[in-house]
Amino acid sequence: MIAIDEKSLLAIKDKVNKNNSKLNNVRIYFSGVGCDGPNFDITLDELKSDDLVYKIDDLTFLLSQYEYMQYGDIKIDSSEESLKITPESLELSMCCGKGCPDCPY
Repeated sequence: MIAIDEKSLLAIKDKVNKNNSKLNNVRIYFSGVGCDGPNFDITLDELKSDDLVYKIDDLTFLLSQYEYMQYGDIKIDSSEESLKITPESLELSMCCGKGCPDCPY
């Protein structure tokens, strides 16, 4: 499942429209690990055979079955300047605030 707030949904729709793409498939993908845990990003993409498909309004969100098995449901929230994409069930406690080299604490 993908949970998304209205502000984030509108922001993604705006980016898709500005891209003038025939695609309206928004892929959510694992993009690395930071102090707060796994990082995710989005891109426009074609449907793949192992994708889970979530239709929200006129957008189709794609998430690979493998990544879903690893991370579970995804939550998309908007912060002041960007989208925050996180697994709903993952506690973001990988960093204690002192031991990670990239932490600002």
